[in-house]
Amino acid sequence: MTDNKMTQALTTYQFTIDNAVAEWLAQKETIGSKRTRAEYEETIRRFRATLAQGGLDLLGNPIDIARIAALWANMRASNSRRLGQDVSPAMYNQRLAILSSFYTFVQETYKLDIPNPIKDVKKRKVQAYAAALPIAPETVEHGLEGIDRTSLQGLRDYALLAVALYTGRRASELAGLRGRDVKLQGRTQVRIQLTFHCKGNKVMRDLLDADTSAVLLD
Repeated sequence: MTDNKMTQALTTYQFTIDNAVAEWLAQKETIGSKRTRAEYEETIRRFRATLAQGGLDLLGNPIDIARIAALWANMRASNSRRLGQDVSPAMYNQRLAILSSFYTFVQETYKLDIPNPIKDVKKRKVQAYAAALPIAPETVEHGLEGIDRTSLQGLRDYALLAVALYTGRRASELAGLRGRDVKLQGRTQVRIQLTFHCKGNKVMRDLLDADTSAVLLD
């Protein structure tokens, strides 16, 4: 977009930036959660405050916004004990992804011919689960054996852990299971198929083995 067109867009749509942000946040809460909305709201608020220091806003010069975004995404909060150190690659990329989603929303919702200045900001490589450490099998077995399965609470805890260990599902996905998500399969040897409602409104299914199915049935 030329400078003249950008100026015209700013003149025409500057007064709607707040409304666009509000609508974008409302959409995130609808398809996500209140926690998601709060995270997005805090991110966009802090970024706009940084832009304002240079006399810019979200529909300003895309080159300047991209340059500032790369620096801002690496900044720690002023009250952080690790002030001055780089943020993690995952945090850096997440901040950029949140900002980028706003521009995508504006393009698709308002049909504005504006660039997404965050699109070409270089992301950082992330090693998934780099900090995660495996648990020794004997530790897991000892922990499961220590659960009192004579009580309803013990049966519940044992079943949840058994399903978690077998499927590797998130805690939120396990907690979201309902009776309608449980289906029995087979006759001589009953196995359970679980339907999980996952992040991003995805639906996924796991078929438990016979032993885990028996635990869950109990």
